[in-house]
Amino acid sequence: MGIWREKRIAEEKQLKTLNGDLAAIDRRIADERRLAGENERAAAELAFDATNDRKKLIEQTGFYVKQSEHLRQAQNLEHLAAPIRSAIAAAEEALSKYVLAEAHETVIETIAALEPMAKQLSRMIEPVAIAFSEFKKKIDAAARESLPLIARGNEERVRSLTSRMRTVMFRAMRAQMAADFHTHNVDFFTGEPFEASTFDGVVAPTLRMMAEALAVDIHANGVPTPGRRQFRCVTNISGLFGLNLRVGEIVSLPVEHDTVKKQMSMGSLEVIGEPSMNSEESE
Repeated sequence: MGIWREKRIAEEKQLKTLNGDLAAIDRRIADERRLAGENERAAAELAFDATNDRKKLIEQTGFYVKQSEHLRQAQNLEHLAAPIRSAIAAAEEALSKYVLAEAHETVIETIAALEPMAKQLSRMIEPVAIAFSEFKKKIDAAARESLPLIARGNEERVRSLTSRMRTVMFRAMRAQMAADFHTHNVDFFTGEPFEASTFDGVVAPTLRMMAEALAVDIHANGVPTPGRRQFRCVTNISGLFGLNLRVGEIVSLPVEHDTVKKQMSMGSLEVIGEPSMNSEESE
């Protein structure tokens, strides 16, 4: 417990005691004033009779004496209450200062508690970073093996795919962090569009794209592949499986892929040859 919290609690206890003492005196003051008022009213009722009756005058005087006694006693009690009222005012002023100091103290304690939490988060992040590092090594190795095969000596052919592979880890991490943190009302990334809401939702399509880009040349090299057909590029095609394909290029593509169907409908691709051997056998 902080020092200012202790002072605030002690001051509140003292203030409670003082208010209790004052309340008892205030009740006695109220009683004395009430009795004084009753005697004043009783005396006033005798005013007419007292003008003609000596006994009534003496009785009226008695009421006034009692009224004066009660008022004097109320004044006496007020003298007793005065230092208590002053003590209450001082205690309330001190309490307001202690409350403000305690508020500062509480925030300081809260801030101090954040450092151990930060250290705990650091320990939690490191194993994740190690796992990501291992995964990145494998992605980089796959890219180093795949991209030269896909490029066939033409870096322009794989420029888009190379860019996607270079940034896929960064984009995937940001995407899942943005989604997960937003779920818990923490927005690090605002106003940015993301490809997906999960790490694998970004990485998996890029990996599939690289695999498809590798498969583009398999059938063209004379190796039959199920579910694919040989096509000739009628126009330059940019971005198909991350590739930049040129007019006249012969490629192997999945016949049921939506993007391939779209390119065929646009007249950018024409089918050549027959369906692959394995495709015919599967039918």
